[in-house]
Amino acid sequence: MNQDTITQHIAAIKTLLTDKNYELAESKCHELLANDPHNLDAALFRFHAVLGQNKFKELTEISFGIYADTKDEDIFALTWENLYFKKENEIALSFCDEILSKFPNFERAKLWKGLTYNQMGKVEQGFEVWNDIPIDHPRYLDVLNNSGLIYEDFGQLDEAKKYYSSVIDSEIDGNKAKAYASVNLGNLLKETHPKSAVPHFEKAIFYSEQAEFSFPAAYFNLGDTYYKIGKYNMASDYLQQSIELNPSNLDAYVQLMNCFNRLGDKKSMQRVKRRGIDAAQKYGLDWVGNNK
Repeated sequence: MNQDTITQHIAAIKTLLTDKNYELAESKCHELLANDPHNLDAALFRFHAVLGQNKFKELTEISFGIYADTKDEDIFALTWENLYFKKENEIALSFCDEILSKFPNFERAKLWKGLTYNQMGKVEQGFEVWNDIPIDHPRYLDVLNNSGLIYEDFGQLDEAKKYYSSVIDSEIDGNKAKAYASVNLGNLLKETHPKSAVPHFEKAIFYSEQAEFSFPAAYFNLGDTYYKIGKYNMASDYLQQSIELNPSNLDAYVQLMNCFNRLGDKKSMQRVKRRGIDAAQKYGLDWVGNNK
């Protein structure tokens, strides 16, 4: 194939994927890969074509091929996430085991395996896997966070708080995990002790900035909490920042409308409502603020 033909194939595959014609898209990918087995674009397009057909076992095989060419661990994360959220738990476990057989110190796979066991209701087995993660490894903070979430699901809130606090107090360098732990702690307090929740959401924003990652949930929760304690101007500031970071969160528009309603600013309230309706249409969501 010459470069023009390759470019035409790639354009055709993109169109087929957009049209959800996954089988034909996969066939086109095979044609490209027969010409160049290391064509990364073709491999990634094949990944999405196979995913669209729910061919999950084949998906794991493709991810190992992509990793061999790129050494990019994110392809493993993308594969596991799709298996996990589609509840293909047995394949997800096998995938994690295969990763660990090839890369025994790949701690993320241990985290994923534990989460998969938890989704299957095998919580004790999940904890056993997590116990194999060294306590001085950054992924151990993810283990503590997820342990807190599990105890929260069980209604053992004091135990959950201990796990979240241990993440924040840890000397391990892990600002992203600490941001999530701070939000988790804040959410435990927000409904019953909103004033006590505020510092945790503020810390979440601080840690996210230190880690240089976008964390709209921290801004939304802080804005929502300020609304609950009657600080509507401050609430509106954080809710607007939340929308800028995640314009698909319709709850943020509704709560921002509530803020402007409390402030007596009907014009701004209607402006936000129009933005919310536009966002709902753009992201294929149901608008939740028709009663406003």
